[in-house]
Amino acid sequence: GPDEQRLRELASDDERISFLGVVNDAQLAVEYARAAVVPFVPRDEDFGLVTLEAWAQSRPIVTVSDSGGVAEIVVAGETGLVVDPNSGSLSAAIDTLLTSPSTADTLGELGKNRSADISWDRVIARLLRRRGNDDVSVPAGPYRRHQRRRVGPRARVVVVSSEEVSP
Repeated sequence: GPDEQRLRELASDDERISFLGVVNDAQLAVEYARAAVVPFVPRDEDFGLVTLEAWAQSRPIVTVSDSGGVAEIVVAGETGLVVDPNSGSLSAAIDTLLTSPSTADTLGELGKNRSADISWDRVIARLLRRRGNDDVSVPAGPYRRHQRRRVGPRARVVVVSSEEVSP
């Protein structure tokens, strides 16, 4: 991203830090699985796929209270840690999980369980039910196509993202 050069300079003296560049989905899953903890401290994130990707590999998230949607989905002390937005709190939370692997594993497993209920199909079904369309089915797994019987007028769903869209 736009901070890469600055981050490379900051990390240049620390052999523990490596920049992998672009990795495929399979390698990304391996990297998450190898992590003891996944710090995710975005400036402003509507949701954050990093959270779901980490949870898919049973890894806990450490985030900060002003991280946007990430702080809303991570349940503090249950699926990860949500701390004050300062370096001292963040480093203490990471240290807590590094020194207690069993706690990190528990938070990661609970995150994985929580993420099992998160899918676009469930989001859309919930929105349609709120509009009075009670006869909406949700498929067994995410991204499965199936027929839904339309009841009443067509519901309009608008999906908004604050991310830049490139053609």
